This record gives sequence, C-alpha cells and structure tokens, in this order.
Amino acid sequence: ESNKAAPEALSALRRALEIHPGDETLYIDLGAFCLEHNAIPLGIEVLEVGAGNVPQSARIRAMLGILEARGGFTEKAEAAFQSAERMAPDASLGSVGLAVTLMHLNAADSAADMLRARLPRHPDDVPILTTLAQAILQIGTSAADLNEARQLLEKAVRLERGNGRARSLLGKLYMQLDDIAKAVPILESAIRLDPTDRMATYQLMLAYGRQGRTREASRLQEKVRILLEAERDEEAEAGRFQLVRSPERPPRQ
Repeated sequence: ESNKAAPEALSALRRALEIHPGDETLYIDLGAFCLEHNAIPLGIEVLEVGAGNVPQSARIRAMLGILEARGGFTEKAEAAFQSAERMAPDASLGSVGLAVTLMHLNAADSAADMLRARLPRHPDDVPILTTLAQAILQIGTSAADLNEARQLLEKAVRLERGNGRARSLLGKLYMQLDDIAKAVPILESAIRLDPTDRMATYQLMLAYGRQGRTREASRLQEKVRILLEAERDEEAEAGRFQLVRSPERPPRQ
C-alpha cells in the first residue's frame, strides 16, 4: 500500500486472513483499507465475517459501525456501536463512534448529550473529551460553548501530551477566542507531532499573519498548498482501483 500497489496489498491482506481468520488486527487493517479506497460494501462484508470469527472483538464492531455509517446504514451503524459499547464499556469505542456518526448526521446536540452523560464515569477518557469538544463546537460558538470546549481540550492535552489532534483543535479554538499568544505554541506543537496536519498549518499561518510574522506566514502558505496537492493526489490514487467482492471470503473458524 505504501508503494501505491493497492491490488497487491488487498491480496496480501486477504491471504493473511485465510491463514489467520481469528486475527482481530487483520480485519481492522482490511476494513481501514476498504474505507480509504471507498470500497464500503466489501469492507462491511469483511468485518461482518470478522465479527463472526472474533465475536468478542469490540474493535471489529466499532470499525464495522464506521463503515456502515459511511455507507449510509445508520441504524446498523448504531447497533454496531452499541454492541462495541457493551463488549468494552471502558474503552469508549462505541460511544465515540456513535457520537461521530451523529455529528455527521447533523445531530451534534444528541452526540454531546450522550458524551456528557458518559463523561462523569470516565472523566479522563481523552477520546471522549476530544469528541465532546468537537460536538459542542459544531452546535454553536457562544461564549459558554467555546469555554466548555476549551476546558475539555486543555484537559485532553494535559492527559495526553502527544495527542496532535487535540492540540490542533485547541489551537483552532484559541484562534476563535482571539488568544493568539496561546494559539501559536499549541499549533506549533501540533505540527511537530503531525507535519501533515493541514488544519493546524493553516491556523498557524493565520496566527503568524496576525503577529506580523509575514515571512513565516508565507512559508506556511506554501506548505498548505503542498499539503492540499498531496491530499488530492492521495484521493486520486485511492480512486485508481475499484475494489469489489470476489468469490473468496475469509473462512469462518
């Protein structure tokens, strides 16, 4: 896959599943591969087989829910996420997955309510903190909303210093709050953790511009352009191959 050989990658993953039909990670990898190449029906089929072969896997159920949500099968996605939640109630896989699905369906208020209800039982769960902040920001940008989201993201960053996504979101939020002094270092750290983070790069470009650091802002403007081109190239590469179901299926144990 890293060498742009999607058919060979797919063949290798399918062969691996034939040899190791009980390997949870292989189903997750193949599901992610199908998601990247927009082969949703194939990914759903593979993960349904995985759910049968590894019935105790909450991760497979959560990945199945993601693919079903992407395919527009909302009720099935919700059922998969709820199943993942029952299997691993402390892992937040199901609740976070369901929240993301609700946000995509423009039901961020329901997502926020669900995660707020869960947060007191898991106050240090970084995925819940981060996803709840996203849901709140999708609902509105009142002073109360921004303050709640800020507190959640600041806590997420304290708990998990290497979480680039939380830092990127917090930096963008600081920009919304017009706190450039706080936005700059948090965005810089987000980019150090993930140099391909286009949102953080764009926000930092704006922040440098606000500070009068025109040379640095221009450099980041060029980087944003390069990142956009890379994303387009990746999308084009993902669309080069049409992944379809073949008669072979990973065998059930």
